[in-house]
Amino acid sequence: MCFQDYRRDLVKRYVGNDDGGINFTNFFIMLCYAIDFYSNDYKIWFTGIDVNGRGDMMKTNDIWIKNHSRAGEVEEKLLNQFIDNNIVHQL
Repeated sequence: MCFQDYRRDLVKRYVGNDDGGINFTNFFIMLCYAIDFYSNDYKIWFTGIDVNGRGDMMKTNDIWIKNHSRAGEVEEKLLNQFIDNNIVHQL
């Protein structure tokens, strides 16, 4: 599966449809890939990523607003769910 197909699959899985306006960050896509293909063998930890306020940051920060502004709120919600469900561990 190519990167764009996997990205579209993630949007369908987590948003419910292939919303072309949602463009998850490469970090989030990589994390989901690790969960999908490696979480049975490894405990997944992440460091150095803002979770809380991610949605607001991506809507207001010039670096993110062009490509990822709509993804921020979805990513924040999902990252918190991954943490709450012990799928991903936060330091």
